[in-house]
This record gives sequence, C-alpha cells and structure tokens, in this order.
Amino acid sequence: MAEVRKQPAEKFYIDVDFSANLDTGELLDSAQSAVTATLNGANSTSTVIESGSLIANSGKLFIRVQNGTDGETHKLTFKAVTDQGNVLEQDVDLIVEEL
Repeated sequence: MAEVRKQPAEKFYIDVDFSANLDTGELLDSAQSAVTATLNGANSTSTVIESGSLIANSGKLFIRVQNGTDGETHKLTFKAVTDQGNVLEQDVDLIVEEL
C-alpha cells in the first residue's frame, strides 16, 4: 500500500494513477468516482479530505488532503469508475506526523 506523509497543518493535492488499467480511450468518470477516509474503522473523510476537491484527469484521481492529528494514520480508498462501467480501487495510507 502506498503512503503519503503530512504534518497536521499542511494542505496539498495527492493522486492515484489508474491509467495503466484503462483501455485506449477509456476515461474516469468524476461524477461516479469517490475517495473516502477511515481512521480505526470510523469515517474520517470530512476531517482529512477537503470537500469538493476530487478531480479526475488523465487517468488519475486527485484529492486535497488537510488537517489530521499527529500520530494518526488514515486509510484513503480511491474508487475510480470509468465511462465503460469498470470500477478500480486503490488504498493509500495518509500518515499525519508533526515534525
């Protein structure tokens, strides 16, 4: 599983690249795709993902991460839905640490 590290006050975009899994001409559908976050099994999406920040472009899903508390590891689940009805998923650990 991929990892991204951030400090609690940082805000920046991260992405997952699904392009290797797409057929020629196949596109990601941003209206159907989603990214969710969990912390110890509880939904933490509104805490660490900026609302409305999801972008699908060039076979990648982008979201802007924010906030979090030192010592937390949030599991981000990127679910990409394509215009051909395929569903692709990848998880990323978002590790929050004060340096």
